[in-house]
Amino acid sequence: MAAKKATKRAVGTNSDFFFFLFEQAKIQEFKLLSSWIRTGMASSARWTFGILLQLLGMSECEERGDCWNMPTKGPLQSVQVFGRKKTATAVAHCKRGNGLIKVNGRPLEMIEPRTLQYKLLEPVLLLGKERFAGVDIRVRVKGGGHVAQVYAIRQAISKSLVAYYQKYVDEASKKEIKDILIQYDRTLLVADPRRCESKKFGGPGARARYQKSYR
Repeated sequence: MAAKKATKRAVGTNSDFFFFLFEQAKIQEFKLLSSWIRTGMASSARWTFGILLQLLGMSECEERGDCWNMPTKGPLQSVQVFGRKKTATAVAHCKRGNGLIKVNGRPLEMIEPRTLQYKLLEPVLLLGKERFAGVDIRVRVKGGGHVAQVYAIRQAISKSLVAYYQKYVDEASKKEIKDILIQYDRTLLVADPRRCESKKFGGPGARARYQKSYR
């Protein structure tokens, strides 16, 4: 008997809780609602929140970014590419976003050496900020020296944007971007295979020889 009363009480609580959430949603107090749920909602009442979101639609919650355990719209749109120069390797992750570009967690304006920052910004200056406005690009670079890393980063940024447009936008836009980059500098998309030739004995470098005298 006590168990039946407890069950009825729980059902009534869930029902009241559902209508309370519905009223809160109607006045669009999503932030207050989600923070209250995080702190005070029991696991037995979680299903009511899920049903409510399905009824009301999840677009506004997602735009505000304040819903609890909100699923995203569709699959994550992301590509990963590599940029290389000598022994430096840059790995770029490009996904749908707001135009953010970071290298090792720092914005491009903070990358050293300052004299080569123009080289880093070449893809953005060539293509325009509007083409980067819908994506976030995060680059991790290691190996090589400062100059080699800069060239690896700019190549990774360029290749990631081309790959993203090819996979998630359209072929015409991708071809337009690729043609602009290739026309300006081929190494923005194609790795430079040149390597320093090793020094040999009998001379100060790879090809130069020491002087010798025949008399």
